[in-house]
This record gives sequence, C-alpha cells and structure tokens, in this order.
Amino acid sequence: NSIEFRLRALEDDRLVGFVALHSIEWNNRAASLAIGLGAAEYRGKGYGSDALNLILRYAFQELNLERVGLDVIANNLPAIRAYERAGFHHEGAMRRAVLRDGQAHDRLIMGILREEWVHGPR
Repeated sequence: NSIEFRLRALEDDRLVGFVALHSIEWNNRAASLAIGLGAAEYRGKGYGSDALNLILRYAFQELNLERVGLDVIANNLPAIRAYERAGFHHEGAMRRAVLRDGQAHDRLIMGILREEWVHGPR
C-alpha cells in the first residue's frame, strides 16, 4: 500500500531525497503523499517541484487514483507554496498538532483531486 521513489540529480546522479505515495486505499482510489529533500543545498532548485509533478502524473495516470492528500507543518511556507503551485487545495488544519523546538504548530491538510490535476496549471 505504498510506493516510494528516490530523487537523484540528473547531472551527477547524487541522491537528493525521496517522494512516496503511502496509505493507499485502493477501494477509495486515494493516497497520501510524502516528500523529503535531504540537505538544505538541494532545496529551492526545482527538485521538489519536479518530483511533485511526476508523482501526481504517476498517481492519476498510472495508478488511476482519484485523490492525493498530504499534511504539512504550517510554518513550512516553501513546501506549502510548492504544493499550491502543483494544484493542492487547503482542506483544513489540525490545530497545534506538531511540536518543534518547544513550539506548537498547526498541521495543515491539503489535497488534490484528479479533475483538478487534469485541468490544473501543469
């Protein structure tokens, strides 16, 4: 019920992160997305956006899913912007659900439907 891919740089094949669909509910045609980039030097270079676009194409065209959801910590603004650019919509929040460095943060719930992806800004 999960599929994970490693992200590698085209120029030298170095490992830069991962992207995964997990908690796949085949009967509901839904999955959750997780993505992570390793070192900070890999962020802001388009690896995450490319991975998001590829995994959504895989989810909707190859796996025939209807929905992909995710959650993200509310203070992770670069990730939130990337998800919004990929077509994800805000669906709700779990208030003060994550503790980081002694601070409580909301966990935002976001999702994208097949029809939104098909008609979205790719």
